[in-house]
Amino acid sequence: MKNVTQGKSGWKQLGWRVCLAAGLIAAGYGAWLLIPMVIRSDFAPHIKTPLIAMLGATPLLTKLAAIALFGKPVVDLVKRYAVNFWQR
Repeated sequence: MKNVTQGKSGWKQLGWRVCLAAGLIAAGYGAWLLIPMVIRSDFAPHIKTPLIAMLGATPLLTKLAAIALFGKPVVDLVKRYAVNFWQR
């Protein structure tokens, strides 16, 4: 019996990872829209400050999560295309 995943190209196998990573990054930048709401809220300053800091760091953290989500398959795929590009 032939393995079904053998026939797929590298980009097709990574489609769900790319979509999830793009969603993570978009949600990370969307978190910045919550900062004005937190500033205007009635929370105590010792709660507002770390909450705003966490919301401010969210885009960086979601980018790191997206890179971790890609993992080794994406690194191998990028290496393969980079080597092919530079060998031309």
